[in-house]
Amino acid sequence: MSRILNTIIIILLLVSSAFLFWTYYNQLPSEQRQFLVSSNEELNVNATNQLSMFMENMRFDTNNISYSFAECNKKSQDKMKQAFQIVSNDTGNIYFYESQSAKIIIYCSQQKGEQRNTTFVAGEGGPNKVILLDLYPLIVDGKIYLYKQENEENCEYPVVELHELMHVFGFDHINKTNEILYPYVNCEQRITPDIINELKSLYAEKPKVDLTLQNLSAIMHGKYLNFNVTILNRGLISTTNVSLKVSSAEKTIETIEIDDLSPGISQIITVKNILVKTNNQDNITFKVTTNEEEYFYENNQLTANLQQ
Repeated sequence: MSRILNTIIIILLLVSSAFLFWTYYNQLPSEQRQFLVSSNEELNVNATNQLSMFMENMRFDTNNISYSFAECNKKSQDKMKQAFQIVSNDTGNIYFYESQSAKIIIYCSQQKGEQRNTTFVAGEGGPNKVILLDLYPLIVDGKIYLYKQENEENCEYPVVELHELMHVFGFDHINKTNEILYPYVNCEQRITPDIINELKSLYAEKPKVDLTLQNLSAIMHGKYLNFNVTILNRGLISTTNVSLKVSSAEKTIETIEIDDLSPGISQIITVKNILVKTNNQDNITFKVTTNEEEYFYENNQLTANLQQ
C-alpha cells in the first residue's frame, strides 16, 4: 500500500470555544477602574503602597497604539492627546496615533459621573479584552470614559486622562496621594518613574511568536505510527508557515503543514498509520517550526520513547 494511502492526516483546528471564551473574550478587570473626585470626605483607599498590575507583564502587541474618540469635544481630545504625548516622551518607545480601527477608545460625557455621597466618578478605564497568555497577557483593546470634572479648570496636567490610560495599560491603584494611580483626584499627581520604567521595560521586548508542543501521545503498531500532539502559540503575534516535522534518528518520517496560529490559539494534530521506514523506531522526535522569530525554541520539540 502506498505511503499516501497508509497516511491519514486529520488536522483538527481547535479554535476551542472553551479556550476562546476564557481568553479572547475574557475581560480584565471585570469592572472599569474608577477615578474619583472627593469633597471634604474621609477617604477609604483600597490599594497597596507598591506599583502593581492586574496581571504581571500584561501588554499590547505593539509599541504603536491606535486610539479613537467617541463624542469628545476638542478640549477633551486635546487633554487626552496631552496624556498620550507625556507617555510617549517619557518612555521613548511607546507611541500613539489616531485611527478609526483603534485599540483604545475614549468616550466622553458632559455630565458628571456617578454621585456617591460627597464623591463622584471623574473617569473610568481599563483593558476590555485580554488573552491570558502565560508569557505576556495580551491586551487586545481598552476603553476610557471621561466625565465632566468639578476641578477640570484647575488641573492643567491631564491627571484623570493619565490615570485612566495607566489602567488601560494594566496598572492598578496605589495608595500614594501624589501619584497618578491614587484613586482620588489631586492636581499635584504625576506619572512616576517606576511606572515609566515598567512600561519601557515591557515594550522594549519585541513582539514575537512562541510555539510550544504539549500533550504528546504516540504508539507504534508494527511499522506504523499513530500520534496526537497539541501545538500552541503563546506569543504576542500570529504566525504563518507552521510545520510539524516527525523524524527518527535525524531521518524525516513526515512533515505536516499547519494553518496559521493566532496568539493563544492551539491546534490538536491527530495522525494515524504513518509508515516508519527506519530501523530506529524507539525514539520519534516531533518538532514545530515557523519562519517567525520566537521567544523560546527549546519548547518546540518533544521526543516519544517507543521502546517495546
